[in-house]
Amino acid sequence: MLKRIFGGLTFRRFLMALVVLLGIGFIVHQSPRFSYAGHAPFATPAARAWLTLALCLLWVFAHGLMVLVRRLDRVRISWEPAPPEPAAPQYDDGPLVAARDRLDMLFRAVRRVLRKDGPAWRLGRHSLYRLPWYVALGDAGSGKSLLLASSRLGMSEPGDDSQWQAGDPCRFWLGNHALLIETGGALVAAEGGVGFAHAVWQRLLKRTWQARRFCPVNGVIVVLNVQDLLGGEQLALARAQDARARLRDMQRRFRAPYPVYVVVAQCDRLAGFEAFFAHLDRAAAEQVWGVTFADSTGQGNGAALAAFENEFATLVRRLQDRVVYLTATAGDDVQAGAIYGFPTQFEAMGEPLGAWLGHVFARSFHAEASWLRGVYFTSAAQDGDVRAVSSSAVAAFVRDAAPSRQRGTAHAHGYFITGLLRDVVFQERGLADRAAADMRRRASRYLWPAALVLAVVIAGAMLAAGYQRNRALIQKVHGDTTKLAALAAGVTAHGRGAELPRMLALLDAASRPVLPPESSIVDAIVLHGAGLYQGDTLADTAHAEYHALLRQTLLRFVQARARQAMTNTARGDMPRFRALRTYLMLSDPEHYDAGAVMAWTMRDIELLPLTDARRADMLAYVKDLFEAPDFDAALPMDAAVVARMRAELTARPLADRVYDMLESDLSEAVPQALSVALLEGMNTPLVLRRPSGQPLSEGVPGAYTLAGYRLYEAMRDQLIADTERDGWVLGQASSPADAVRLRDTLDRDYFSHYIWAWDALLSDTRVGPLPADARDGAAEMHVLAGADSPLRRFLQGVVAQTTLAAKGDPDTPVDRHFDPLHQLFLAQDGGVPPIVRIQGAIESAAQFLDAVDAARQHGLAPPPAEALASLQDAAEGQPAPVRDMLQQLANDGKAVALDDVRRRIDELWRADVAPFCHAAVDNRYPVNPQSGQDMTQDDFNRLFAPGGLLDAFFHANLLNYVDMSANPWRWRPNAARLGFSRTALQVFQDAATIRQAFFPDGGKTMLIHFQLSPIFLDPYFTQFNLTLGAQTLRYSHGPAIPTGFAWPGGGAQSGRIDYEPADPEGRNGHSVSGPWALFRLLDMGTLQAVRSDRFKLDFDLSGKRASLQLDAGSVINPFALTALHRFRCLDRLLTVGPAAKPPPPPRQLPADPASGVGAGR
Repeated sequence: MLKRIFGGLTFRRFLMALVVLLGIGFIVHQSPRFSYAGHAPFATPAARAWLTLALCLLWVFAHGLMVLVRRLDRVRISWEPAPPEPAAPQYDDGPLVAARDRLDMLFRAVRRVLRKDGPAWRLGRHSLYRLPWYVALGDAGSGKSLLLASSRLGMSEPGDDSQWQAGDPCRFWLGNHALLIETGGALVAAEGGVGFAHAVWQRLLKRTWQARRFCPVNGVIVVLNVQDLLGGEQLALARAQDARARLRDMQRRFRAPYPVYVVVAQCDRLAGFEAFFAHLDRAAAEQVWGVTFADSTGQGNGAALAAFENEFATLVRRLQDRVVYLTATAGDDVQAGAIYGFPTQFEAMGEPLGAWLGHVFARSFHAEASWLRGVYFTSAAQDGDVRAVSSSAVAAFVRDAAPSRQRGTAHAHGYFITGLLRDVVFQERGLADRAAADMRRRASRYLWPAALVLAVVIAGAMLAAGYQRNRALIQKVHGDTTKLAALAAGVTAHGRGAELPRMLALLDAASRPVLPPESSIVDAIVLHGAGLYQGDTLADTAHAEYHALLRQTLLRFVQARARQAMTNTARGDMPRFRALRTYLMLSDPEHYDAGAVMAWTMRDIELLPLTDARRADMLAYVKDLFEAPDFDAALPMDAAVVARMRAELTARPLADRVYDMLESDLSEAVPQALSVALLEGMNTPLVLRRPSGQPLSEGVPGAYTLAGYRLYEAMRDQLIADTERDGWVLGQASSPADAVRLRDTLDRDYFSHYIWAWDALLSDTRVGPLPADARDGAAEMHVLAGADSPLRRFLQGVVAQTTLAAKGDPDTPVDRHFDPLHQLFLAQDGGVPPIVRIQGAIESAAQFLDAVDAARQHGLAPPPAEALASLQDAAEGQPAPVRDMLQQLANDGKAVALDDVRRRIDELWRADVAPFCHAAVDNRYPVNPQSGQDMTQDDFNRLFAPGGLLDAFFHANLLNYVDMSANPWRWRPNAARLGFSRTALQVFQDAATIRQAFFPDGGKTMLIHFQLSPIFLDPYFTQFNLTLGAQTLRYSHGPAIPTGFAWPGGGAQSGRIDYEPADPEGRNGHSVSGPWALFRLLDMGTLQAVRSDRFKLDFDLSGKRASLQLDAGSVINPFALTALHRFRCLDRLLTVGPAAKPPPPPRQLPADPASGVGAGR
């Protein structure tokens, strides 16, 4: 993946990208520092963005211009009419596409080999520019491949993918010294502009230029076959035209000069070559044989072509000089003849070779010729199977006379190839780069005159424009000055708030920049150029006028404010003293202190009715005024007012005035109060509270904390020194003894305030009331007793803040005052600190409340409150705040325990008593005398009997909380927290009354003893009987004999009244039945109390009366018992039930149609 991404990244592209990134970074970070004449045009991000965009567009423009120039450079003016365009050949696109793909694949394979295992940025040995690139041109059969293969320079194909195949458009040869691209012969002979070969050739040039844009090739090797050269004028001319066309194509594509090396190959085809050079060993055969012309970059090939004839003649002479020696050493006459004829053969090749060079490298009107670097002669390894070419009749005669023989393989090696490539071609790899530099250097010669002319024109334009701009600037400043003078005429400075708007408007106008900001760099250059700039002079003058206005307006305003402040008696002594000092400093250069005056002025500005923005402007003007290096404090002052102020201020003791100042400065320096919340952390709101109602976020002022004390020591000494220094303000001088007394007085006042502040906090901090629930109360006590106890942290914070003396220093009054608190955290005699024992007592109380909660959940009585008594004992002897907190915890613990008892009792009532009570009593007779449904005697006994539900519940849970000596009963004081209602207590008192009335002998079943005695019987009746079960009272107008009754007795489930004769309605009696037959029988008559144990019972029998006397067995009896009818079952003991209803009126029995008897009670 990385290779695909970075495959086309060359060193040149990497370097360009790096330069672009560095340039953008430089613009972003460094361009804001660039300024011209006080103007920074790139201070804003938008300006830097526009600059970056402009530079990018400039680069794109320059690049496009270069591309345009290169394309125009290809256009050549031709004085001949253009030849008619040949018809486009018809060929199949398939082979062309295949050839292009093969060419692209070959280039990719070469690039991959050159960059193998290289880094992504292609630097160093993995760069494509490390080895020089050469192109080998030659027709088919010219010997290019054999020439390169015989060089003995390690030339080989780069890899498997680039192995040469038949039909390939080119072949790559890679060695340690260079990379050579061997072109196919068909490409060299391609027709210009059209054809399959031309398209492939253009593709080859394009891929080469894309691979190495900076230097596509370092040179071109044109290989010419000696047979083509000697094969006739037409053949040589055709080869010359092909070579010239291909070289011209390369020039147009690469747009850079490069050397061309012409190599005449296969010279062994000349007759006598082998015999002439047979004596050379391998090393001697590697030398160079040919001509290298002088460097004529950019000057054409005229000198080289002219010198070729002489240079070639020199080569011929060298051959001729060796003929005598070589023939003498020849092995036979045939070899000697061949040696003798070879110089002639070689000399005969000079004329056609010169003509060929002229055709290829001669300059024309419409095209620049390629750069001819040299002409060389080589021979590859001979195979001995081709007849040598004769270039003269003599040589042909000698050759024909000699018998043909096979060349020996021992002499089969190349001649004059290795040295040519290694020592000439590859050593001149830098000629192409140098040639391009020479072209650029020649082009630059024409740029300097043009640049000089342009500079003169620009300078003249800047001079004219600068004059006009500076003249307009002077006129503008003159107009602004006139407007400013008009504003200053209406401004006064008497220190009143109404003056502020006009004064600030004036100062705003005066402080505006005199010089308008340059809209661009060009504008700034035009304004400042040519030495005509007047902005500095104008700015200096405006600056001086601005400061003159500050002294005329703002300075007098500050002095007036200082006078008003020092004469304002509503202010404290120290504010008035500071105002007096400022007033005097503005008139006394000897004592002037810019820092003190500015500090007072800034503090006074905060009191002015200004918005935040205008206040900031005012502060800026104050700084400009008092920070000016030439400020002179010489304002006139009112001596009488100063004398009066000094007399008023010295009337109060110095220590009081200094302490007020000290306290004010400390409050400003340490504004945050040290509250309970800050001392205790997150758990504080859950445990501690302030009885005064103050929030826990308020506390001791910061001036009376440990941090405030440290500042106090420094401020105290500084204020004492300032007091000595500012003695001139009040006209007093102080001595060292006065300073010592002042220090002692300040310390005494500060420590007394310190103690008062912390005492106030401690006295107003208490443990919050425990929750009513025992479980929650125990949890809160566990928090107080824990290692991270808020109470302990609070006390530790207090101890830390009240320990002012450093270790080894004498204690301060604060340390001594709070020493009892400090002792809580000091272990004595190797024991534990008292705070640990206190927390242990709190933990025991918490465990007690846990036991109370457990007892309630299991329906058990609470345990003894010994832990709370121990907590009260632990409170004794502790410092006041700790003692109060512990006593409060003990009291709250008792209340919580009692509250838990209350809930337990209520829960027991609701669970064990209330349900049965409601079921047995509600809407039942006799509790509800109007009900027709009777309450069973068993339920009555279970509910009201001694030891029954009500009696057992009362004795088990409420007996200790009720005062039964009073009537009605009342709750004891220790039951105040129970919260039971008066109605609940009345229920239990009524139940006790019912129990005494119905169960006089203390049994589990009710038993009532009473006597009935006749008193009166209407004469109408002769007989009256009252039967209750098996007990009967009989009366027949005789003596009144009492009859005793015991209810309920055997068969007491019914009652009856019989009389004779029948009443007027024909009825002779009434009967009732049920468990309450006695009371229903009594309800048929009217019962009237005579005394507590005697009642009169009257029956109305259809208008006829019968009266009986009822004597109860006790004064507490169930007859006419109010408690019975008042009794109600309560749902809860905690809720106050409705008021007890009065007993209902006696229920009138409906009239009996038979007897006409109606009764009520």
